[in-house]
Amino acid sequence: VDFNPSFCFDAGDAQSTSLECSNTTFDKHASTRNVDKLIEQYRSKNADDLGKLFVEEHEAEKIVKVEGSQISDCVREKSRRKPNRHHESGEKEDEQFNFSQSVTNYTAVESFISFKLSKPLLKALTDMNVFTPTPIQCACIPLGLLNRDICACARTGSGKTLAFLLPILERLVFAPLVARKSTKALIISPTRELAVQIFKVAEQLAKHCPRLKIQLAAGGLDLSSQEASLRTNPDIVIATPGRLIDHLSNVPNFSLDRIEYLVLDEADKLLDEYFTEQIKEIVRHCSTRRQTMLFSATMTETLRELATVSLKDPVRIFLNQSTAVAVHLDQEFVRIRAHREGDREAILAALLMRSFRRRTIVFLPTKKDCHRMHILLGLIGVKCAELHGDMNQAQRLEALTRFTDADALQMEQMSSPQATSIDLPPPVDVLLATDLASRGLDIPGVLTVNVITRFQSLIEKVKPHVEEILAVEIEERELNTAQKQLEKAENLVKNKDTGRQVPYRPQRTNWFSEKREAGRAAKRFMKTPKDQPKEKKQRRK
Repeated sequence: VDFNPSFCFDAGDAQSTSLECSNTTFDKHASTRNVDKLIEQYRSKNADDLGKLFVEEHEAEKIVKVEGSQISDCVREKSRRKPNRHHESGEKEDEQFNFSQSVTNYTAVESFISFKLSKPLLKALTDMNVFTPTPIQCACIPLGLLNRDICACARTGSGKTLAFLLPILERLVFAPLVARKSTKALIISPTRELAVQIFKVAEQLAKHCPRLKIQLAAGGLDLSSQEASLRTNPDIVIATPGRLIDHLSNVPNFSLDRIEYLVLDEADKLLDEYFTEQIKEIVRHCSTRRQTMLFSATMTETLRELATVSLKDPVRIFLNQSTAVAVHLDQEFVRIRAHREGDREAILAALLMRSFRRRTIVFLPTKKDCHRMHILLGLIGVKCAELHGDMNQAQRLEALTRFTDADALQMEQMSSPQATSIDLPPPVDVLLATDLASRGLDIPGVLTVNVITRFQSLIEKVKPHVEEILAVEIEERELNTAQKQLEKAENLVKNKDTGRQVPYRPQRTNWFSEKREAGRAAKRFMKTPKDQPKEKKQRRK
């Protein structure tokens, strides 16, 4: 299923949850981010110097070719020396994870008709051009229809979304209307982008089921429209952990005490340090009489602990090893030795400028590294965009659109030359992302990396411009903050002079700050008993 990130909520109709695919949903200022403007300014000012640097690099550089047979022979020799650990780890894993039933084999079927799904769902699958179930779907759908708790482990891209959506929709289609006065299904996703994609697939599957209501609750979107829709108790809620806890604390008439189906998608990512407390809080609010399905690409110790606490008599579905790779994916590795660690940025720049100029995703460890590489690559002429958690939702969705629909944007620019950059954001060839985009997103035609050369001198000469742009960005951010505070003070003075009363806004409950304060209070309480023995001794004297 293709991922279309262009969506918005219809503010006029709180119960409507259909996606409106239009370019006007983005913030007009999102397409012209300050960093892109600053990069263009520095490139135009220093065009001659940058051009000379490129000429010098192309003249001085020598391409070194390494015979692939020598590398492969070396790898084979090392693999012979190493013991076979996969078989041993598999046996330990079976002993460590205690499940009532374990499924490693499945009955392959040629069509979804074999699952005896209802006609509306079969018609929706036909409209989506989905005809043959994948292995994870063949194993999960029959068990899901039997109301069994599932802990499934399968690699990314194996079709897990349909594996948990189809059983839920099938059972809700036949549920009586009287029993559907409260939210029945909750699907938790680690990122907003993945939640949007699941929501889009659910909307397509429920296209011929008009009575089913589906609501997306994710950060970065309109808060009031989400709250209004949640008050009507939609049948299915697809949410991210932080925004869901916010709604549970502040939206009246919305609760999870009647949830019948709970899905944790990409559960290993949900159980990172940042999400662990939130997931425990959500599970605590859910009904105990529910069906729980955990889907993950890897099986970890934390995931086992959650499965032990939240799943009842679960079935483990483990079809692929953790080291398995998708069928059409070729993996190649670049080894950077310790004394060449400083050449990492130069190696990456060379790969992007020489070998992989289109449809390339670069994953970076931190948001700071992602932003820095955006500036650095932009200065040397690489068309790129960044995707990380410090960007607002409009900027993140626009970055995905510029990368996934690059060809379509180029055609629009050619057909409408009078359009400005605000109307048509420029397409990009490289997407710089943190692990925000590492799971679940369906982006077709992405290339890989397999060659190394050096661009170190070029990177060193461009670094001063990177620091200048970062300094300008900090100044602009401080000015914007001061401007907002000034406008707020002016509004207060104006209302005071005119005698107009400022409308009362009840303070929203912040679950995260309350959790921090409770932890601090517990620490203070633990310190007090140390002083009590001294007081008793003084009294005895």
